[in-house]
Formats: sequence, structure tokens, C-alpha cells
Amino acid sequence: SNDGAFDSSIAFRLAEAYPELCRVERIGTVDRGQTTVARCADGTLVAFDPSTGARRWEVGGFKPGSDVAVETGVAGRVWLPRGSRGTPALLDTRSGTEALGLPQLEYTSCGALAPDGRSLVLGSVTQGAEVAIVDGRTLEPRTLFPNHRGGVHAVCWSRDGTRIASASRDGTVRIWHVARGIEILTVWRGAVADLAWDEDGVLWLACEDGSVRVVDAPNAPPPR
Repeated sequence: SNDGAFDSSIAFRLAEAYPELCRVERIGTVDRGQTTVARCADGTLVAFDPSTGARRWEVGGFKPGSDVAVETGVAGRVWLPRGSRGTPALLDTRSGTEALGLPQLEYTSCGALAPDGRSLVLGSVTQGAEVAIVDGRTLEPRTLFPNHRGGVHAVCWSRDGTRIASASRDGTVRIWHVARGIEILTVWRGAVADLAWDEDGVLWLACEDGSVRVVDAPNAPPPR
């Protein structure tokens, strides 16, 4: 899930209501929690009303390993990170129209909206900019972080918005200082499927071996 407060039982309710759906691989929320989105194994992303289960919209083209839709700073618009060899786009959820963008980050695979709603962090498989901070409304790039050596498949913000964590196929989890635009340090080496910060500033890692790890992520960047 891309929302730590999300009720995971919705997946079971969706399976009962829509048995024709392909296997659900990722679940999250957009529209400030008012819409549930589920990415299926066949590359389809389906949006539902979380209370009634009524289907709202549906798009395709998501590649294996990609995340669900990412909330932006504009109501009714979400970013579709379709993953490697997919075509990312900005979706107007009211009209169903898509607009292309971010040519320098052509293969975005995941993302997250900052706590203040002003910025997005996006993970991609583009060499030289595997993690990028973009404007939450215009999607104009602000900061590019090139230190990973493989595609990034999971990103998250600290609750105060000062740090970003990213997990990559290079087998590392890195912490980035937002204001200074630098890497603080590599906090974990190993395969991680997903990650999330809690309210106490502890970073939780869902490892691909089935274990869950917790690490203390420093707040301050290293000395100059």
C-alpha cells in the first residue's frame, strides 16, 4: 500500500465484488483517501470507491514492478508511473484524459506526494536521475538524485517532509536530505520491496525475504 492508514481488507472485498479482476499486486489511495486504486497483474489500474466498492475509472499499460497512481498537488489529477518501458502520464480522473510529461524521467515506476502537498518524489529507472523531486502542481523537476545504481521501485517521505527514503534494485536503501539536495547515507543493504516512515521517525522496511526491519534514519546530513 502507498498509504499506511489504508484498510487492507478492501482487497478481499474487491475480489468478492469483482471476481473478473486479475490478481491484485499493489493497492493504494488517491484523492486524499477518497479513492482506492489497485494495480493488477495484467497491467490494469482500477479505481474504486473505498466505502461502496463501486468502480470509478480504469487505465492500462502498467508494467511489472510499477506502483499505483500517485497523488499530485492538484485535485483530480494523478501521475501514472507505468514502470520500465511503460508510458507515464498525468491523468485527469474526472474526464479520463491523459497527458504526457517529464521526458527526462521517461520510465517512472513509483512516487509519493509530500506531506505539505507541494512536491512529488518520483522513482525511475532512468540512469542519472533515479530519484527526483518535482513540483506538485507543474511537475517541473526541482532536484535530481543520481547515486543509485539501479532502478528505484519504492520511495517515501518522512512525516515532517525533510527527508526521502528510496529502495533500489541495486540492493540499497538511501536517505536524502530534501532542503540540501544531498544523500545523507545508505541505511540498508539488501533487497527491499517497500518502505515507510512512522510518526516517530523510524523507517520500516518490507524485505523481499519476507522479513520486516526497522532502522533509525538520521535527520541531519553529514558534515560538509
